Amino acid sequence: MTKIKLIELNYLTTLRFSGEGALELLQGQLTCDMEKVSEQNSCLGALCNIKGRVISSFLVTSGKKSGFNLIGPKETIIKTHETLKKYLPFYKVKVEQDSSYNFYAIEKKGFKKFCGIAMPDYKNTLVYDNVRFISYLKKEFLLAIKQAKDKSKFLKDFKTQNSIYEWFLDELYALNIEVTEELSGLYTPHELSYDKTSRVDFNKGCYTGQEIVARMHYRAKNLPKIMLAECNNIDLRVNMTICDKKDKKVGNIVKIVNKSDKSICVLSLKTKELTQEFQVKGTSSTLIPIQ
Repeated sequence: MTKIKLIELNYLTTLRFSGEGALELLQGQLTCDMEKVSEQNSCLGALCNIKGRVISSFLVTSGKKSGFNLIGPKETIIKTHETLKKYLPFYKVKVEQDSSYNFYAIEKKGFKKFCGIAMPDYKNTLVYDNVRFISYLKKEFLLAIKQAKDKSKFLKDFKTQNSIYEWFLDELYALNIEVTEELSGLYTPHELSYDKTSRVDFNKGCYTGQEIVARMHYRAKNLPKIMLAECNNIDLRVNMTICDKKDKKVGNIVKIVNKSDKSICVLSLKTKELTQEFQVKGTSSTLIPIQ
């Protein structure tokens, strides 16, 4: 029997919040509505500074018994912890970085073959054989989370690979822009399309940076746009400046996957002309829109 492919996601880690004050603390700081997080529903969220710029982003899940887990890249989870430390004396909450979980990506068709069922439409989080599976943004891959010490049959039925290229490409095509260390503190939620990917809940109460984020959402005449583009330069990096034909800055590269023959990028743009080709400032590289 051919084993199902499984991708190790070693760059992820967990920040765990427990105690009766966990909900109140996170509801007052994160962009997502914590009241919507449950064992059957995980939410994408972010943490902003007082200027409304994104410090970090993560997936928020409900803890086994109580509390919540923030799952994201290790460097920015550390930054999240450092940022929230100043609020801890005001809440009955315990916060700790938890390395007891392993993270994997599994294709939806592989999940169906393993479980015998498809991920249901009415919830995005499902526990099967002590493994938590999460679906979001109509991605081809599910996120699978298991306790490192758990002895379930999960890993025995899969062929594990270390290359996470396919996962990052899936994230890119889903326009899921996780904040890395290079992006932290530089962009507003709208510049990362968080209003479109539901990382920001505009119906919840206040959180740090909320006033600025809401003002942009409801009053700005020309909100930033996100688009996919490709280029034959395989050395492009995030934060590089994008210019139009008149050499005027119109945005930045905010996510990138470098393939062997080309780069595929997510551009954050402040222009209405999204069908044109763009230039990467300081290079001779041309970015061609992907329709």
